[in-house]
Amino acid sequence: METFFFIHMTLMSLGFLLLAGGVITVRYLKKKMGWFRLHKRQEVLSAIFFVAGAVAAVLMVELSGGGHLSVPHTWLGAVLIVLMAATLVVGFLQARVKNKKRMRMIHRVMGRPAAVLSLAAVATGAVTAGMIPFF
Repeated sequence: METFFFIHMTLMSLGFLLLAGGVITVRYLKKKMGWFRLHKRQEVLSAIFFVAGAVAAVLMVELSGGGHLSVPHTWLGAVLIVLMAATLVVGFLQARVKNKKRMRMIHRVMGRPAAVLSLAAVATGAVTAGMIPFF
């Protein structure tokens, strides 16, 4: 079980760092050549790491005999996975729809809460794991 905890923590940390990198790329590197390709790669990899980390978490809970979706960290994580997937789909649809401007706006409106939610998931995960004491 401890192994799955470290796998979960590592994969989710990598996913968070890649997500943050994607946000930074869009915010500060838009004038550089290749920013869009970098942003896309960062976010796809981020989603892959988040999903793999979620699988590790599910296995960890199964082995411990605990209940799934029983603490706020798990709720935030589940919503984050769904929001990340939806944001990726909308992002890829931008190039394939007629109204690109509207789709870009929807992508931004979904992406920003995903970034904030990922930070909240990290914080609640650290509290749940006992790494950060909660008053």
